Amino acid sequence: MKIKGIWVAVILIPLFVCGAYLSCFAQTKPIKLLFASFTGERAFMSDGIKAFAKDLEERSGGRIKVEFSWNQALGKIPEYYDLTVKGVCDVGFFNPVQCAKDVFLMASISTLPFVFPTAEIHTKALLELKKKGLLDKALDDDKIKLLFIAGDAGSALLTYKKPVRKLSDAKGLKLHIVPGLQVALAEAMEAVPVDMAGAEVYMALQTGTIDGHFKGYSPLPNFKWCEVTKYVTEPKLGSVFFAVAMNRKSYERLPKDIQKLVDEMAQDPKYSYISAKQMDDLTEAGRQCLKKHGVEFLEWESDSLEELGRRLKPVWEKWIADREVKGLPAKEALRVMYTELQKGGVKVPAVGYRP
Repeated sequence: MKIKGIWVAVILIPLFVCGAYLSCFAQTKPIKLLFASFTGERAFMSDGIKAFAKDLEERSGGRIKVEFSWNQALGKIPEYYDLTVKGVCDVGFFNPVQCAKDVFLMASISTLPFVFPTAEIHTKALLELKKKGLLDKALDDDKIKLLFIAGDAGSALLTYKKPVRKLSDAKGLKLHIVPGLQVALAEAMEAVPVDMAGAEVYMALQTGTIDGHFKGYSPLPNFKWCEVTKYVTEPKLGSVFFAVAMNRKSYERLPKDIQKLVDEMAQDPKYSYISAKQMDDLTEAGRQCLKKHGVEFLEWESDSLEELGRRLKPVWEKWIADREVKGLPAKEALRVMYTELQKGGVKVPAVGYRP
């Protein structure tokens, strides 16, 4: 009987040890999180996304493993907020206004004709709005947890054949627009707004179907738009901001200590500024592309800029009214944005608005 007992022990002890090892292994297996972006892994905002992922992996001691999905692999650009909400990805990158303009009413503040010389200045102002609770509550609610935001530089007026310094120069020009503020801008200039796909702009400029367009500098080299631009009129007006957020259920499934880590990282402006720097670097590359092609940089004449502001005043008034009727702090948000741009050294922070 003793011999039989010894044999049982010889068999069971290794099985117990093996089972304990496998159990331990299962417990230490990294938690996988899918980070998804509609851009490429070297495109705008990607540096901030990758930095957040890297720090999360390292600061969790390897308990988090991040996988990436780039280039609209999960869906089209306007779908990335919904993809995040539905948990198709754990962390998603999206443009709030483009994805859900009726949900993110305050986010459209960046599309107004504020002057955004750089992404860094824009981002710093946005972080102050966030700090004061003046952005949309839907950015951090029971559906998603906000990780970080960043704003891009504004858009200038680019023309192919005719220089524009005053409003009379712009009258009658056919300008490619993105629906929204750019429609109001074109109409205030008495130009003709033309909506078309970005891929069609090069040929349209070359053939004279359009005379110009409103664009930031960062996408110019990729689309070869420097080749069909001869004049740029600044200041750069209106922009957008982007958000990176985690699905709320994905967040709540994390161990408490990793939730706390995510909370700490989400309060760190580091990732916003990494993203802003990348966008400013891309903008500078676009500016150099324009210089290489001999483009002439112009500015609006002061009288024309003031008149443009008078014509755009109803845009500001409507934006305020549409939000105040819903109890949103529209006037305070505009005041803070204007003040922060002033602090950033912008001499004329907005066209058509003063607090």
